[in-house]
Amino acid sequence: MTRLRLSSRHILRGLSPLLCLLLFIDVLQAQQVTGLVTSGADNKPLAGVSVQIKGTSTGTTTNDKGVFVLRNISPVDSLFLSYIGFDNQTVYVNNRAVVNIALQLSMSSLDQMVVVGYGTQKKSDLTGAIVRVDAKTFQNQSMTQFTDMLSGTVAGFSSNQSTTASGGGSTQIRGQKSLNASNDPMIVVDGAIFNGGINDINPMDIETIDILKDASSAAVYGARAANGVIIITTARGKSGKYTLNFATKIGLTQAANDLKPYDAQGYLDYRRDVLRGWGTGLPDYYFFNPAQLPGGVTLDQWRKASNNPQTDNTLEWLGRLRFFPTEIKNYVAGKNVNWYNKTMQKGLRQSYDLSLSGGSDKFTYFWSGGYDNNEGIIRGDQFSTVRTRLNFDFKPLPWITLGMNTSFSTRKDSSVIADLAGMYSTSPYGSEYDSTGKVNWYPGDYTGGRNPLINYKGQDRSITTNSLFSNLYAKARLPFGFDYQLSFQPHYTFGHDYNFWPSATTINGGSTHQNGYGTRRDTTQYEWILDNILHWKKKFGVDDFDLTLLYSAEEHLDWNTLNTNELFRPNQNLGFNALQFGTNP
Repeated sequence: MTRLRLSSRHILRGLSPLLCLLLFIDVLQAQQVTGLVTSGADNKPLAGVSVQIKGTSTGTTTNDKGVFVLRNISPVDSLFLSYIGFDNQTVYVNNRAVVNIALQLSMSSLDQMVVVGYGTQKKSDLTGAIVRVDAKTFQNQSMTQFTDMLSGTVAGFSSNQSTTASGGGSTQIRGQKSLNASNDPMIVVDGAIFNGGINDINPMDIETIDILKDASSAAVYGARAANGVIIITTARGKSGKYTLNFATKIGLTQAANDLKPYDAQGYLDYRRDVLRGWGTGLPDYYFFNPAQLPGGVTLDQWRKASNNPQTDNTLEWLGRLRFFPTEIKNYVAGKNVNWYNKTMQKGLRQSYDLSLSGGSDKFTYFWSGGYDNNEGIIRGDQFSTVRTRLNFDFKPLPWITLGMNTSFSTRKDSSVIADLAGMYSTSPYGSEYDSTGKVNWYPGDYTGGRNPLINYKGQDRSITTNSLFSNLYAKARLPFGFDYQLSFQPHYTFGHDYNFWPSATTINGGSTHQNGYGTRRDTTQYEWILDNILHWKKKFGVDDFDLTLLYSAEEHLDWNTLNTNELFRPNQNLGFNALQFGTNP
């Protein structure tokens, strides 16, 4: 129901006295409602369930213990609960402060065919914990990577999303498994084990995601699946007319909470209060602004608290606050710097996706191309990627299928972001630039307060990663119910990370190292997996037999080269493009 805030009398003009009375009663009886949401099948708590006041946009989700809290609930309100794999449910509050709810498994979800490793099964036939996510549900959501659609929607899955432009963050299935080793789950794409970066997978290409959460995943994939398995099935073409799709998303991102450093006045108060608390033995009013002295304290008393006060009261006060020369100069001139506005920004997010699919009875295809360009909430944070995919299936004979699933991505993550630590530690009365226009390393003359924009304005950086992943396969239907599949999965990744810190504008190039500092790192990885799978499935009466035999071979090769240099002669103009001009390699 729609709730009114009765903040002025004119809102109620024209309403009957009885309606006004009912509205006031509704406001007076608004209460807090808590509850526990569990699975009706095993009575276990469900995390990430959406709980919404029906007919409004107000709602919340259950925590990891299945508990939710909603405030300002009317006794006549009803709650609408939704969760993947369970039937939606509406529950009336009926003046209760505690509302516990058991959700029932959706019968349609039990009939789903889910991927269990090197094959598929009906969900109703499984004893292991497997959850299926339909990617179509999230097509209108802004996503840089596919884990964005899993956060808060799958019980037992946690993803701490990064606030950077490239996204990322930790992903865990049913908590941390190791103290030192990786806790990331294994990723399988279209039946092939995928060891690349999750940013290489375009979320718009995904058809479904199956998550194996218990020991059954290790039984299929071995020890590498100890942290669980995320199985991704990408879109495929269908016979009939071709389909062309185009989607674009544009939006802004900004910090949800303004955890700002001290502004100019707050910084003055901070220094005053810190010095007062140091136990110097001086009167409490010694550090106060002479124009804002505490009650009962005269200006003469304030001056006499110092043995040899300066003639100018303002300069005397700033000296007592232990201001540095640049800080004093800028305060007297009425100048200050808002480091928060210099460091933080509203970032623009852009996403464009184009796909084409279709085919005939013997040949189906799916092609997609996507481009993302994101800015983060910190100045200098930027990420862009181009991703393309080609899937096709070809049936030259009724009992043979040939196919390929191939994706290529190129990522640019050359961010040189402003320094948040410098934003908090630098005086607002410092100077961002010196008299020649060069960025001040220490704006307030204090070496503990570094300019947060040093590297952002001075460092030159180039990071590019290219990744090609393919799954080439042939399937054959054999006599007596046997199926055989041969697949070859090459994965090739190459990229670089180049950096240069000039001596004139960066501390790393002018103080930590001398006369400029440059680095070049080049990496190449190549791996392949060859799978031979023999599958037999037969039903005798009420008994089902399902047998899978797998023989697999794989190889991984890795090359890494790092070059560094400093003391560049005769100049630093070419940066990391000419490390040979450095004299200390």
